[in-house]
Amino acid sequence: MASFAEVNRKLSRLRKRHVQAPWEQQFSYHLDRLLEHDGEGNALPRPILDATGETRGILAVAGPGGGKTWTVHRTLSRHPALRMQGDGSRPYIASTVPSGATYKSMAQQLLVDSGYEMETTRRAGWESWEAFRHRVRTLGTAVLWIDEAHDLFRRENENILPALKSLMQGDGAVVLILTGTEALDQVIRSDPQVKRRLSTVRIPDVSVEHDRENFESLIEEYCDLVELEAAIESDLVDRLAHGARHQFGRVITTIVEAIEQALVSGDAVLTTQHFAEAYDLKEGCEPDRNVSLLPDWHRIDPDSDPFAPILPMPRRRRR
Repeated sequence: MASFAEVNRKLSRLRKRHVQAPWEQQFSYHLDRLLEHDGEGNALPRPILDATGETRGILAVAGPGGGKTWTVHRTLSRHPALRMQGDGSRPYIASTVPSGATYKSMAQQLLVDSGYEMETTRRAGWESWEAFRHRVRTLGTAVLWIDEAHDLFRRENENILPALKSLMQGDGAVVLILTGTEALDQVIRSDPQVKRRLSTVRIPDVSVEHDRENFESLIEEYCDLVELEAAIESDLVDRLAHGARHQFGRVITTIVEAIEQALVSGDAVLTTQHFAEAYDLKEGCEPDRNVSLLPDWHRIDPDSDPFAPILPMPRRRRR
């Protein structure tokens, strides 16, 4: 068995590598069209305002593990117009919805993520939102990103949508980016005034028919980086995508975790067995519910009870 220090050293090479997602360019387009540009076509850290002084925003939707968070993080952190200049400005602010978020706690989280030192939490919710609006004006913030935004509406936060809408209006208005699951999309569509201000980037599920060769090449590339051989069976990517709920980010993570199993065991070849071990490590399921082991793996629902029996396929009646 290899040492964990050596395994982690090799895995760090994989985790640092960026896998180009097909929708990254689409998201960059959505963002660039909302920022001002100079005469040479360079984006500026200023949002475009319409005739009423309002900005627009972006709604990025995907399933859990779809890759939306990484896509937005990478785009914002590498965007030439949004880099920190050392003058105290904050071209963009990134925030994640806190657990059990309320109207008030979300505003406080935004203040903290903007670098504001909270002295008291006694102020009312609307006061915290006003304080944050003043904060973005002071910092010259052009873009605000709120991740896991669907969690904002698990409670009846009837004031959240108006508060978000107000951030795209008036002095200091920002480009608002919301990322979340389909539940977020449903909430946004329920408010036409908010929906018309947001363009939508919908991250699709992994399509094995279109992505099979790309994932097979990626597995081989990753194996080369850590000095493994790859024994790729014909249905490996099908099983991999099914177990990862057809979510891009989950597929990449599972590949790395399978390679980890091979390295820890000291094996020289990455096989289906290592993917089975990685799936079991993540799901904690019985062997007869492991998508990498069961012959009729397509009948497994990865989100169902991991110990529930799998019903046999019904027989067709002959006429």
